[in-house]
Amino acid sequence: MRFRGLGAVFGAAVMAVVLVLAAGQAASAAPLPPVGPGWTLVLYSAAGVTDRSGPDTLYLVDPAGTRYPVAQVADSGASAQLVGWSGYGTRALVGLPGGAVEQITLASGRVRKVSLPAGVTVLGYTRPEGLGILGESTSGGVTTLARYTLRGALARVLATWPSSAATALFGVAALEAPSGTFLVVPGSAALSLVSSHGGVSGVLPIPVSRGASCAPVRWWRDGVVLAECSGPGTAGPRLWLVPASGARPAALTPQRGLDGPDYGDINGWRVPGGGLYVQALASCGPPFIGRANQNGTVTPLLIPGVVVTQAGQWLLTEQADGCLGSTSLLWFNPVTHAERWVFRTPAADSGVISAAAFAD
Repeated sequence: MRFRGLGAVFGAAVMAVVLVLAAGQAASAAPLPPVGPGWTLVLYSAAGVTDRSGPDTLYLVDPAGTRYPVAQVADSGASAQLVGWSGYGTRALVGLPGGAVEQITLASGRVRKVSLPAGVTVLGYTRPEGLGILGESTSGGVTTLARYTLRGALARVLATWPSSAATALFGVAALEAPSGTFLVVPGSAALSLVSSHGGVSGVLPIPVSRGASCAPVRWWRDGVVLAECSGPGTAGPRLWLVPASGARPAALTPQRGLDGPDYGDINGWRVPGGGLYVQALASCGPPFIGRANQNGTVTPLLIPGVVVTQAGQWLLTEQADGCLGSTSLLWFNPVTHAERWVFRTPAADSGVISAAAFAD
């Protein structure tokens, strides 16, 4: 499960948005329904764009746009980030400014601090049940991937590697298998497999230039990792489909050049009836969504933004209005161009600062 939107790519300031009650109604305080694909957690700040102090509200949002307020989260500068959602959708991890981490039980709204060792960056819950926490730390030139208890105590070191080793810019630090039996981590012209019991169990070479940095993005389908590679010999990141079995990887997108509008691809989705769509880097500003044409070119969509998740033909997207302005959240169908707004934001306000899809 991975959570990366505008804030993770360009900084938390890009994530400022507001809640507009006209686009769906906040539900009353009642037992939460069971969650599933298409459900989203959203951190919302009621502060203005120029004054971002105050608490955030954590909302659970169903695919139809109904909002269930869950808890209040202390925040400063509207810069908290959702970093994990437990496998059964019952708990969430929130990272706060300064490195603090809190766990929220969604049914009760209980907020509890997770006392991790200093210097540990939380990557998310362990799979499949979320009974532990994955974290990464760097000290003395060595990067350590480890599992921690829900209270923050070290449970097991899973792998270490030289911190000087290059990693791709837009992938994730570790992608855990749905079964929880192994993890996929970045590498040089390869991905590495790490056992949940500890230790590197295999290497998945990728046919890219020597020294290129590769990182997992997400699970493309069962047993196949979507990865991005960038670095020496490349003008921008390129997407690969890498079987965890060790079978030969296949390029999903061509190597982009410097003539744009696509300067590199960092994510992609197969949309029924619409083909392949990519999250593409622009020459400046935030990434955009584009349709990948059969001749290798990319056509930018009228709706820009960063994709949070996919549900059939629909893409849940974050819509930024300038670097320090508002960001809205909507479901967009790139085949029909239909829209379903979740949070539609006035330009002067803050609001949604992080969004995370269930089971993504």
